[in-house]
Amino acid sequence: MFYEKRLVDIPDGLPKWSGMSGKSDLIEDSPPEAVKKRKREVKEEREKEQISENGENDRKHVKV
Repeated sequence: MFYEKRLVDIPDGLPKWSGMSGKSDLIEDSPPEAVKKRKREVKEEREKEQISENGENDRKHVKV
């Protein structure tokens, strides 16, 4: 469950998400190492998507 506003911030050292854990953006009070890790994961996901899109485009142009 997500709330529009937080009443209390608890500095527990855990990452804080704007929505679903691992599927949304980290919010500002997340630990710096968690933010860096998430940025790497997002970059890797985008690279995989580009590779798969390029592979599909290459297959579309191949004549059999």
